[in-house]
Amino acid sequence: MDFYPDRLKVYLLVSFLFMAYNAYGSKFYVSPEGDDANQGTFENPYKTIPKAISESIAGDTIFVLKGIYFVTSTIQISSSKNGTQENPFHLFAFPGDTVIIDFYKQTFGDRGISLRADYWHIKGLTVRNAGDNGLYIDGQNNTIEHCTFYGNDDSGLQISGGGAYNMIINCDSYNNVDPDNEDADGFAAKLDIGPGNEFHGCRAWNNSDDGWDLYESDDSVVIADCWTFRNGYLPNESPSIGNGNGFKVGGNFIAANHYLKNCISFDNRKYNYHQNNNTGKITIDNSLAWNGEQRNYNFYLDEAGPNSLTNNISFNGNLGDKFTNCNMTTNSWQSIDADEDDFLSLGRKLAKDNRLLSGELPANIFARLTIGSNLIDAGTDVGLPYTGPAPDLGPMETTIENPEYSLNLQIEGEGGIWITPPGGIYEADQEVTLIAWHGENFSFEGWSGDVSETNDTILLFMDTDKSLTANFSEVNTEYKDSLRIEAEDMILNGFTFERISSASKGKVIRANSGTSFDNATYSFTGDEHNYRVKVRYLDQINGVSTYRFYVNADLISIWEGDEATGSTNLFVEKEMKNVMLKPDDIIKIEANQVGGEYGRVDCIDLVKSEYIPESSLQNNLTNRSNSLFQNYPNPAGSSTRIDFYLSKGSDIVLEVFDLHNKNKTTIIKSWCAEGMHEYILDCSMFPSGVYYYRLITNDGFYLKKLIIR
Repeated sequence: MDFYPDRLKVYLLVSFLFMAYNAYGSKFYVSPEGDDANQGTFENPYKTIPKAISESIAGDTIFVLKGIYFVTSTIQISSSKNGTQENPFHLFAFPGDTVIIDFYKQTFGDRGISLRADYWHIKGLTVRNAGDNGLYIDGQNNTIEHCTFYGNDDSGLQISGGGAYNMIINCDSYNNVDPDNEDADGFAAKLDIGPGNEFHGCRAWNNSDDGWDLYESDDSVVIADCWTFRNGYLPNESPSIGNGNGFKVGGNFIAANHYLKNCISFDNRKYNYHQNNNTGKITIDNSLAWNGEQRNYNFYLDEAGPNSLTNNISFNGNLGDKFTNCNMTTNSWQSIDADEDDFLSLGRKLAKDNRLLSGELPANIFARLTIGSNLIDAGTDVGLPYTGPAPDLGPMETTIENPEYSLNLQIEGEGGIWITPPGGIYEADQEVTLIAWHGENFSFEGWSGDVSETNDTILLFMDTDKSLTANFSEVNTEYKDSLRIEAEDMILNGFTFERISSASKGKVIRANSGTSFDNATYSFTGDEHNYRVKVRYLDQINGVSTYRFYVNADLISIWEGDEATGSTNLFVEKEMKNVMLKPDDIIKIEANQVGGEYGRVDCIDLVKSEYIPESSLQNNLTNRSNSLFQNYPNPAGSSTRIDFYLSKGSDIVLEVFDLHNKNKTTIIKSWCAEGMHEYILDCSMFPSGVYYYRLITNDGFYLKKLIIR
């Protein structure tokens, strides 16, 4: 398999960190391109996860390298592989890699991964298309972090069989559908579980049964900061025949005292929070529900509880909520009418937004209260963190933010600006670095606006809104900083000299070999630099010759001459831009004879260019963050070029939209590797006007203005 330098750097960093973290554990590596006969090293990885499991002992780490692993049998992690609190096992996706374990050929009823062992930490894996559960846990003291489960034939992740003290953190489970369209949950902790199981920062949606199912769970479960929606609907949004609850917190009159806090449940086909015959005490604090197709909260048993509900929000439940035998304090339905206007956004798309790189829930405006909402500071202290005189209702505490300031950047001339960190809104006193870079045949003159500075790199402290312009002026491209290669300086192969009084030095080189090509070469002696190339040539009136220009063995340009020039001995210049030359490079010009006349070359002019070539950009961008560059040209005609740089591989979206954030066109939606990327935008699909183009990555989004003539 191929290992690139950037991945080697990650490998060395990971090795260092794990040496510090776990001095005694070994590391094993798995790759779809590996071989189980290998040693399991980074350079010679295993092919299968079971092989790595069989070779590991407590304290070891298994890194799974990027790719799709097609598996037909259950990956068994048996109790013979128990770790300890001091020396757990680690099964991790290699940092930055996307790892998918695909069981699409597995027999229905077979689970994807069966974790019967204790003290395992599994992180960063995607498990899909298993014949039953994606991951089944009946071990103890395990941590499942930043994993994804979808397309499985039963619940994405299930804890049963006495499984205890398992922590499920920042995981997603969606589109899990059994063949009968009724039994697959997002997450399940049910049927004889042990104590101490917890879910934190997880999401479940579009599962055929429930988002969370705690049916017959006979020990307490904690669910914190979790979101669930559209359960009871299939991936195509048609209804399933499953229960369709968001959080189903019981079953079969078994008592269990579950605790839910800071949770969100909406748009589920039946109930958002459903007691389901749990005779224990359910506590729900600072949670939110809306658009339950039957009810948002459904607590109806006289013999249960008493349940406790504090600081919760409910609105738009279809049948009205039920709160039998419930102790309730400062909930929205008791004193404050809540509705959509209390929130910045309740959009489902935001609920499914990309997680942060840390795995945490997306940091967007989803379900956050609007400034001025009566739900702010309207709650009761239940021991959860809050700001202000009292807690807010619901899961998203409104914080008094530090002042934020905007940075407005404009460009005069041709060039661009690197911004670190990217974005246009910054906290008070945040440091922002700006680096101006000039376009082809332009030079940087300086900054104007709120900062007057001639250095191309400046450091700003955002203590107020700022507006700056990077000014670029066109460079005089006359030949004062150039090298001319005369005809007489070249080594001829087939060409001969011919005197023409209008030539640079009174003579040219002339092709003689018919339709085959003569050539002349020159060993470059100038500075290593980027050059614009001009070839001065002349055709006779009776024919059109073909010319070819090479640097070393690389064909740079090919063109046909102008037969009309011969009547006046008027020379024509063929210009080529941005050729990188270094000492001893071999420049070669070729021409042929057509129609009884001859291709003639007078001289070659090499003009130092101020343009920053892409190779230099790539070098300069080392250790930079993601960047989106100004399109060139701008204003754009029929097409324009958009460049962006990724500091690491990422799922990206590149889109264009108008000033009103409408008429949005997605031009790229894919995974892109680290490095510079170029896209040529066909502007003919857009009416003339002012637009924005936006790059969305796993780390954030970046915005530039585009003008189309």
